[in-house]
Amino acid sequence: VELRDLCEDEFLAAEKLGSEIAESLKHRLSDLFAADSIHDVLVGRPALGMFNGRECLRIELAGTCCMTMVPNDSSPRATANGATNWDLVRRLMLVSLGD
Repeated sequence: VELRDLCEDEFLAAEKLGSEIAESLKHRLSDLFAADSIHDVLVGRPALGMFNGRECLRIELAGTCCMTMVPNDSSPRATANGATNWDLVRRLMLVSLGD
């Protein structure tokens, strides 16, 4: 099952992840869609980190499950020192759902 499928089909998500995590995923995706920047997302204890050598954003779902996303903008959103300028990131790609 692809991550996109789990995000687009709440019944499939509930079947594969359990209803509590699927419901939490649906709400966090709605929060992200409504936010102007990641700094507007307050629920799920958002935290910056690294995923496979790339800066990422992790947001907690239900239980110990987290969603991990990396910037997916067409043009780089970097500061002068090469770090991600999260204020400018407008697109995210979900790369992991799990512990």
